[in-house]
Amino acid sequence: MKIHYTYRITNLINGMFYIGKHSTEKIDDGYLGSGKALRMAIGEFGEDNFRKEILGFYNSEEDVLIAERAAIEPHLENVACYNLAPGGGGHLSGRDHPSFGKRWKQGHESREKAKDRNAKPVYQFMKDGTLIEMHVSCTKAAHSLGYISHSNIAYAARNNAAAYGFLWSYNARSPKKKPHGSGKRITQFSKDGSIIKTFDSVSDAIREYGAGVRNNLLGKNKTAYGFIWRYEEKKIT
Repeated sequence: MKIHYTYRITNLINGMFYIGKHSTEKIDDGYLGSGKALRMAIGEFGEDNFRKEILGFYNSEEDVLIAERAAIEPHLENVACYNLAPGGGGHLSGRDHPSFGKRWKQGHESREKAKDRNAKPVYQFMKDGTLIEMHVSCTKAAHSLGYISHSNIAYAARNNAAAYGFLWSYNARSPKKKPHGSGKRITQFSKDGSIIKTFDSVSDAIREYGAGVRNNLLGKNKTAYGFIWRYEEKKIT
């Protein structure tokens, strides 16, 4: 017998979220959403940095589709929402999807306008600090690189950190590394405990990988970017 439920997946690093529905015969089948923007974010931050919660159970596919749409629609103009369409269409897509046309277009345009109103320039740098260009918003920067979601760039820009192989900042000044010895040294380990590299400070590691390194050091997740991070005096236990 199939189980039908709606769920919410939250990015524990930046607070963005995705709402969806799932039908399965096994409640713990490991399903973690299928939205394009969500899957990109999971690829960037790692599955350990996402939490899934079940919102409700339903008796049929039809009931869960209705519930999914009702749960998503209030958030379509929220820039923190990974959902790109209202949902409620089952496995249909394109012109067969009930959201195709006016309602989806209006929702999409509303989200884009909201993003533009809240936008501020973001600066893209090479990892050596060389300025590449200024983008009018994180959304435009993400699109220029071929990505849908802007959340990774926005998070990096707030922390003068790395995303998609570049440094990002809301400041036109190049993010500069701290002098050697100005912070605690940290060590990067593989999941089996092998030492990969040692950094002179947390900031150096963040500039190379991203701000998720700090969350791993604080114990908020098991890994960051596929590695374990520890202050130099600490060992993997």
